[in-house]
Amino acid sequence: MQKMPDSSPKLENNMLLIGVGKAGGKAAYYVLQRGGLPGLRICVMDSDAEALGHIQGLNTILLPENEEQNAEEKYKNLHEALEAQFPALQLLLVVCGLGGRTGCHYSLEILRHARRHNLACAAIVAMPHSFDALEMHSRASGALKELREITPAVQLLPCQEFGKLFVDKSQQEAYPQAARWLAETSLGFLHPFVDNSAPGRKEAKNKLDEANNQLTFTFQDQPLGIFAGGLPSKYYGENLDLPSCQRLKIHIDPGE
Repeated sequence: MQKMPDSSPKLENNMLLIGVGKAGGKAAYYVLQRGGLPGLRICVMDSDAEALGHIQGLNTILLPENEEQNAEEKYKNLHEALEAQFPALQLLLVVCGLGGRTGCHYSLEILRHARRHNLACAAIVAMPHSFDALEMHSRASGALKELREITPAVQLLPCQEFGKLFVDKSQQEAYPQAARWLAETSLGFLHPFVDNSAPGRKEAKNKLDEANNQLTFTFQDQPLGIFAGGLPSKYYGENLDLPSCQRLKIHIDPGE
């Protein structure tokens, strides 16, 4: 099992989102694609090596199968990887689909271990769809009860009730759309905890110009998407869609 490479994270990176299992991993990847948030680190944990191989740009940890080892051996590396992050961590958010074996089992253990270290932790979980097997519904129901005993901060996404409202009604799109729902909910949950005043963090340039009461902006902070009609390209909150003049370090007189 691999460990997170950053064993001494910077203090301003005070939030950690862990996507557990296939649904959690996809949700974590969507959060990355949306640009993440300042101070947020993202990690994906799964027992499926092939699924982890499709996750690019994120720390990934391969978990042992549930039946492979006894509890002490199985959790040893997991606990060590988590504890390496705890000193600089203020908030841990676990994201998963509770119907899956890996997401259900390891999400509970991650949160239990975080609570042992008195860490503020929360969970955003997707419940099974109406067409999922009864075994998944039973597993999710039992895990949800345990989850609420570990932390009061549990946000539930009931796919059985609301999945029918997804734009794409096809069954094959149900899981990807649930993962996007998890991702969007995670970003909304974490937004109030973002510290925009941390040292070294850029101040937002979009502000109201009191002189003319118009919204002004600095061109270098705008995404390519304003011309292409697509989402901005961001990596851990940093806009990568820089104009050519800035990429080539060509100075342009602002004309002031």
